[in-house]
Amino acid sequence: MGKAAAKEKMPTSVAGNSLLSVSNRLARSARVGGFTLLELMVVVAIVAVAGGLAVVALRDSSDSQLEQEGQRLAALFDGARARSRATGVPISWSTSEKGFVFEPAIAGANNQWRQTGTRAQVLADGVLSNGVKPERIILGPEPLIGAQSVRVSLGERAIVVSTDGIRPFQVGVTQALDAPK
Repeated sequence: MGKAAAKEKMPTSVAGNSLLSVSNRLARSARVGGFTLLELMVVVAIVAVAGGLAVVALRDSSDSQLEQEGQRLAALFDGARARSRATGVPISWSTSEKGFVFEPAIAGANNQWRQTGTRAQVLADGVLSNGVKPERIILGPEPLIGAQSVRVSLGERAIVVSTDGIRPFQVGVTQALDAPK
């Protein structure tokens, strides 16, 4: 009887010991029910990177919209210039209230700006002229035309679409619109 009483009072680490199994169950349930700090930090980092990539991918700033309008106008100018050379008829371009106009009209050409608020000005010798401003760009049938430029603006940014008369039209450096030059 003395041995049985001593055995009951002394905890042992053998399987089935009720005191140890309760503490093991509590420790296991605490681990299973939550996340470690490292796991939470990894998830937060993944969400932050994915969110940042989504913002960059979905952003279409006014600079890129202006660049797209400039590239489109340069392509339209080069197409009209090639058509003029092929037909022998000069084609002119000028701005209008709703966008711009090619004369004679080019079938299938969309003569409206894609971005609302886009404006264009014909430049004389690369700068706005004082007094009488040039009204149109001439895309003549001759292989060599004079140097011509158009400033395209959207909001407070502007680019210049120009040619030296030999090379194709190109989109120039973005400019601020604080003062016409």
